[in-house]
Amino acid sequence: MAFLAQVAVLVAVLLVLADVANKGGLTVDRMRAALKRLRRLCGVYGL
Repeated sequence: MAFLAQVAVLVAVLLVLADVANKGGLTVDRMRAALKRLRRLCGVYGL
């Protein structure tokens, strides 16, 4: 079950990164914003 959760998180990260890349390139600020959105979606509000 833990493996499936890890795979789901990895797929979500890849989808977010693909979305960011399609919107004008990957920059550090865009990566931070994408990871912040992902953490909010997962319910993790801190590092």
